[in-house]
Amino acid sequence: MTPGIKIRGLRKEFKTLNGVVKVAVENVNLTCFKGHCTVLLGHNGAGKTTTMSMLTGIYAPSKGYAELGGWNIKTSLKEARSQLGLCPQQNTLFSELSVKEHLIFFARLKGLSKKEAKKETKIFLQKLLLSEKKNRYGSELSGGMKRKLCLAIALIGGSKIVILDEPSSGLDPESRRWVWEIVQEERASRTVLLSTHHMEEAEVLGDRIAIMANGKVFCCGSLLFLKNKFGNGYTLSVEGKEDVDVSNLENTIAQYITNTKLESIDGNFFEFSLFSETEKFPKLLEHLAKEKETLGINHIGVSLTTLEQVFFRVGEQIEEETKYLNESTSKLGITNKSFELEESRPNEAVNENVAGTKEIREIGTWDLEANQKKNFNNKLDKDQKLYGYELTFQRFKSLMKKKFLVTKRKWPLFIIQSLIPVAISIICIVVNSLMNEDDFKEPTRNLTLDMFEWTNSSVECNDLSLISLAHSYIDQFETIRHQ
Repeated sequence: MTPGIKIRGLRKEFKTLNGVVKVAVENVNLTCFKGHCTVLLGHNGAGKTTTMSMLTGIYAPSKGYAELGGWNIKTSLKEARSQLGLCPQQNTLFSELSVKEHLIFFARLKGLSKKEAKKETKIFLQKLLLSEKKNRYGSELSGGMKRKLCLAIALIGGSKIVILDEPSSGLDPESRRWVWEIVQEERASRTVLLSTHHMEEAEVLGDRIAIMANGKVFCCGSLLFLKNKFGNGYTLSVEGKEDVDVSNLENTIAQYITNTKLESIDGNFFEFSLFSETEKFPKLLEHLAKEKETLGINHIGVSLTTLEQVFFRVGEQIEEETKYLNESTSKLGITNKSFELEESRPNEAVNENVAGTKEIREIGTWDLEANQKKNFNNKLDKDQKLYGYELTFQRFKSLMKKKFLVTKRKWPLFIIQSLIPVAISIICIVVNSLMNEDDFKEPTRNLTLDMFEWTNSSVECNDLSLISLAHSYIDQFETIRHQ
């Protein structure tokens, strides 16, 4: 199998407002193969979107590297992006472009000719049932239609590597089925990396499923591998009568299946895990069906471990591992800040000692009812609404606090918009005050006719009777000239 996406030791760190380093993705190792759909499964904040953002170049990885189609995203990001198609978690569409124009635009960006772009646009409009909406603007589409268009944009242009971040979110069940069919059809010639919260979607689309939590990939493999690794095999569900004898029922099942375990009891409902010896299941079920009255059974059912059960099982193991690490750090003298609040520990009190660690001592049973009433009354006192000047002052204080937090986060913008103009104004005022105005004043200028050059004046006279008058003008100008 040819790897389309190769991730090795990928890590991403963010700094919070307090300067604390938050690790969003830690040491992720994952390989996605061509012709396969790899599903990233995890709760909110597990690091799925951050991992995809590093693969697409939105975030630069703090450590590690990744290859898309053989191109390293650190050294050859442009070449890696040329093979990439992305459907982000948020709809990123142009409100001024129609559906058809969106597809043609992104197809041309990926290097297709005008003719090929129009041809592929027509194909994907039909596949995703967008033909009727092809002339609608992006701002006029519903949420489901926008998701379909984002998926089409990711697939168009022959993208060899397709990253889909929750592509079916916001879609109705019928549209979701259409999306699944499209992804299954298109994955044959592509490498698909998909994230989702839907277990059913992961089961249908995932050739390989990777479960993420706390920024780490804890397990990865086929659905069958995960069920065998973390599942309980088959589950036998029994609904018993009121007089059912659980121990007798356990012994009866153990006669046929030796490797069995009672997982849960909920009233008259019992669940047994059957780990092996599947060839003996028919005889067991046949015996239980015949002896219903004797064993006190109403109904019997058998089910295989679901992906949801696997997901919860992995989550339990992660919690146990985290708890163990916290206990280990506490023994080493490291303060564990994940202690519960005193109000959530009704039978315990927490004291702070000199070393900075916390020790818990029993103080007996509290009067729970009285404590609840006290907390309720205190909450009522705190929840009283403000009016008039107090409310105005409260709003003003909240706005100032919000402004302070925004300014603290965007301090470079504050410096550019506020401090730099003020600093330039002060510098100009100081320089102006230090300059001598007399050095820049021009001397007094006396205006006389000598400052201007003589001009030639023409006198024309067509009437011979006025010749003498013309000569008089000429004599007068000559007199003024020689003065």
